[in-house]
Amino acid sequence: MARHKIALVVMALVGGLAILSSCKRAEPGAADELRVVKVEGAAVCYNHTLAPFSWMVSEEGRPAGLLARNGDVLFYAEKGKDEKKGISLPLRYRATDGTALAVAFEGGRLLLSGKTVSVLLKDEATWDWLKQASEENLKGLRLLQMGESIDIAHIEILKKVAKANPAIDLSLEPSGSPPATEEGGTAPAAVEPGEVLRLFRPRLLAAEVGLLSKQMDEIRPALENVEVLILNDAKSGDLDFLAHLPRLRMLVLADWTPEQAPLPKGLKNLRSLVLFGDKSPVALAFLADLAQLEQLTLMGGTSRTSADW
Repeated sequence: MARHKIALVVMALVGGLAILSSCKRAEPGAADELRVVKVEGAAVCYNHTLAPFSWMVSEEGRPAGLLARNGDVLFYAEKGKDEKKGISLPLRYRATDGTALAVAFEGGRLLLSGKTVSVLLKDEATWDWLKQASEENLKGLRLLQMGESIDIAHIEILKKVAKANPAIDLSLEPSGSPPATEEGGTAPAAVEPGEVLRLFRPRLLAAEVGLLSKQMDEIRPALENVEVLILNDAKSGDLDFLAHLPRLRMLVLADWTPEQAPLPKGLKNLRSLVLFGDKSPVALAFLADLAQLEQLTLMGGTSRTSADW
């Protein structure tokens, strides 16, 4: 029987999560060591990389907490807000953030220890803050999340951010409803996600498969530094473009099966693969082409099937 080159020796099942890891372990105190992180100021903390293994709701008199490693994508939800009206913002955890985090929300901004680190591009107050922000404040930003649509009038502000902080993490949602208009008026032109992406050189990117597969020629330079890629509709398109991401180390795929959208060959630097959402069994034969993979995470209903790998 053929065997995968990586020795996968650890399998944990916790609330629908399966983690298959190589025998490589983080040394105590290392940046990628799994640690308990306590969070003040958020109603809910959610580790997108390890969910639902790390998910916690705060209680009166007790901060929320979760498990996290350096580089994990965490979500923070507003405290005391209705889930549909409040906001949640992602942010990559850094080991240098420590294990006791103080977060706050101001409009569409997430503050960590009093400094704006993550921004939702949605309301005018947020755009005003970006317009007036100093170069130092813009360099301190760690993530931009695109709202339903962006007025073309704001493109110059995005260029300002890109000049100061080209490697900022990006979360790009599909174009939704056009910007609101007054009665009888016409909607202003909206900026497409691809236009936003072309301004930056992100290390983390969350986007739709269609954006990346259909506009590859135009956006390829913007993808050269992507190390973490999150695809929320992975079964809806061709994944061949992944072969053009030379630095890709972590890939998160929602609702994916290898039969619907096979992974291309040549993902030589891929170390971590996260699959979630689809309830269909996933045959593991595709692992034979991922010789350098160190961790496979299955969650949210995804199950594995036996295979000669």
